[in-house]
Parts: sequence; structure tokens; C-alpha cells
Amino acid sequence: MKKMNMDRIQLIAKTTYFCAVGGFALWFAFYLMTALPVDASMLTLSIFAFIYTFIWALVVGLLGVTLGYVVAALSFLFAIIMEWGYGLYKRT
Repeated sequence: MKKMNMDRIQLIAKTTYFCAVGGFALWFAFYLMTALPVDASMLTLSIFAFIYTFIWALVVGLLGVTLGYVVAALSFLFAIIMEWGYGLYKRT
């Protein structure tokens, strides 16, 4: 019983850590997007978001935190929405 509780605590700790790291990376990616010049193509932004999400999902998956894949997929969706909004903002 004690071993199971320790595994659960470690899983929660790892998931929380990677959610925090992913949140920071997402904020940094958004910062980079807004710092890029106006003529930066949407393709470049998509490549940045894809590379960030792929690496993050790979690291989280290798450490065995299954929830990390879900969080990475959601953050990738959020990054796409941010890019779309950023593109609309730059066109106006």
C-alpha cells in the first residue's frame, strides 16, 4: 500500500513539473511570436510550435507520464489558435 502511494505522488509531481515547464515554454513561444518581425511567415511559427510540442511530448513520454501527451496535444492546439489570432492581428 505504501509503495502505491509513493508511485502516485511521483506521478503527480512529474506531471505538475512538466505542466509548469510546458506552460513556461508556451509563454516563451508566444513571446517569440510577438517579437518576430511583421513579415514572418505563418509557416515559420508553425514549425516553432511543432518542434516545441514534439520535443516536449517526447521527453514527457520517455519519463512515462501519460498525461503529458494530453497536455502537449492541448498546448499544441493552443499554440495553433494563438498563431491564427496573431496572424489575424498582424493583418489588421
